[in-house]
Amino acid sequence: MKTLLLICLSWLVLSTTSAQWQQLRNNTDGDKITSFAVRDTNLFTGSSIEGIMLSTNNGSTWSYKRDGLVNHSTSSITITGNNIFAGSSQGGLSVSTNNGSSWITIASLITNCLASNSTNIFAGTKVGVYTYTNNGTSWLRTNIGLASSIVNTIAISGINIFAGTAGGGVFLSTNNGSSWSAMNNGLTHDTINCVAINNNNIFAGTNGGVFLSTNNGSSWTAVNNGLTNHSVRSIAFSGNNIFAGTSGGVFLSGCNGGKWDPANVGLTIAQVNCFATKDAFLFAGLDDGTIWKRPLSQLMGIEELKIDQNIKIYPNPVADNLVIEFSDFRNSKVELINMEGKLLKNFSLQSTETTLNIGSLESGIYFLKIYNEAGVVVRKLIKQ
Repeated sequence: MKTLLLICLSWLVLSTTSAQWQQLRNNTDGDKITSFAVRDTNLFTGSSIEGIMLSTNNGSTWSYKRDGLVNHSTSSITITGNNIFAGSSQGGLSVSTNNGSSWITIASLITNCLASNSTNIFAGTKVGVYTYTNNGTSWLRTNIGLASSIVNTIAISGINIFAGTAGGGVFLSTNNGSSWSAMNNGLTHDTINCVAINNNNIFAGTNGGVFLSTNNGSSWTAVNNGLTNHSVRSIAFSGNNIFAGTSGGVFLSGCNGGKWDPANVGLTIAQVNCFATKDAFLFAGLDDGTIWKRPLSQLMGIEELKIDQNIKIYPNPVADNLVIEFSDFRNSKVELINMEGKLLKNFSLQSTETTLNIGSLESGIYFLKIYNEAGVVVRKLIKQ
């Protein structure tokens, strides 16, 4: 069967004066933004000097939430249920049960990162991984098979727990951290700054760029086309959009890392330590102590593409029923996305002709994305 060569989307960043990053927090001498955590309307951020801050209005105002913290230097935050856990790079791991109004120290660990699943909290430290069961009373060091003791990042998807280390690459545990296995085939840089998971795609940010695994870490491939700064400190997702925070600003990929474009209009070019997506915004925390946000809709600029005649999408503008004709439909999926980047519909094509009813949608601009293992095609739709 003929395979349609789909064009990997290049995501263009708008360059008008309004389409740019907005600064939410000024530079504080020596301070660094290290982490974000989101729960409902609450956006928490941790910093290296000022401690934990909370915004309930998407960053317009901030209040300090550090009463009871042994050390204000906050390296990471994770939330599970009503509990907010904060780790410090200077020692002291604390929990708050009242939305950050007060904190209780539960361990003296020097913490690089935190992550949680439904039963356990995992802390990455300079001496490996510690595990805390929600109903337990103490931390247990769980390092069997973990060849590198400095753990920079932990990411969890189902039973799979990935630990990114300094000098040892990536390790995987499938038994709640009881034992670990190295997963470094194809990974040419062994210091892992961040690991992020989006469906079946696992991304590792290193000092040598971004690496992608689609087989649970069994093998890795470098995906750095267009990424002009390879010191990758953070990775985040919005739908199928991937954001990479580097020491040279923010980069965006709309095709699984196959092509990156800078997204830095209005942004101070400094190391991007962390991201958060909340409501219709992308938030970035920088190494110079500043916090920024940008509407996700501004990061959805679409370059007009010459697409294969095998794909026909009509009528456009459309009032009710949209027809998708695609002769090589097999293994192809479709997503309908609004201007804020929110995924409205997704489905697999089952035949050469598909009718999609969008009569219930409000009038405006939407994007229809058709993709398979070869790449992505995007069409802008006008809903009447």
